[in-house]
Amino acid sequence: MTMLTNTVEHLLKRIQPVDKETCWIWPGGVNASGQPITRWHGKLCYVHRILWDRYCRVEKRTNDDPTRLIRKMCGNKLCVNPYHMRIMNPQEHMEHKCRTRGVKQLFTEQEVQTIRRNHSLGDSQTLLADEWGVTQQSIHAIVTRRAYKWVR
Repeated sequence: MTMLTNTVEHLLKRIQPVDKETCWIWPGGVNASGQPITRWHGKLCYVHRILWDRYCRVEKRTNDDPTRLIRKMCGNKLCVNPYHMRIMNPQEHMEHKCRTRGVKQLFTEQEVQTIRRNHSLGDSQTLLADEWGVTQQSIHAIVTRRAYKWVR
């Protein structure tokens, strides 16, 4: 029995892309958050990143630059069309997320630093949440660096 190895051509046969404007819908597996994945050279990878590397080498995302993220601009989780994506830094990514998801509060880097500093000086997450007009969960995400990871 021969093992089928994934190639970009194999992925494209599964997707059957029409053109650059149409979403290329992934018919295969997805992860827990609904993002298309496949086994690639022995490990699970996002399909849209594989195709991005193939078609968009000009702005290629590299492992040594973790601050560059690939964002799907069409909003379709199953879309793997590399022409629907663009490279963003983490702040641009967060701003885009806030605009498209209707998030009301977007902190500046200085505000995030202030929140983290005040928390380290003893202010509780609940106190900070009241002060900034957000939920305690939002403050928790900031002080544990789950949100605004790029802010030092």
